Amino acid sequence: MAPPIARWHGEGKLRPHVSQIFPLRRAADALKLMAMRQVKGKPVLVPH
Repeated sequence: MAPPIARWHGEGKLRPHVSQIFPLRRAADALKLMAMRQVKGKPVLVPH
């Protein structure tokens, strides 16, 4: 049985707010913004 959070995601009940999308090479910038509490959602890292 899947954990509740995985099930909720599969059912479309979770809709995280993406604040910014960063290329993986800028992961340090994303972490810095999080540490300074400058994000209002989830920063997302993408491989390209």
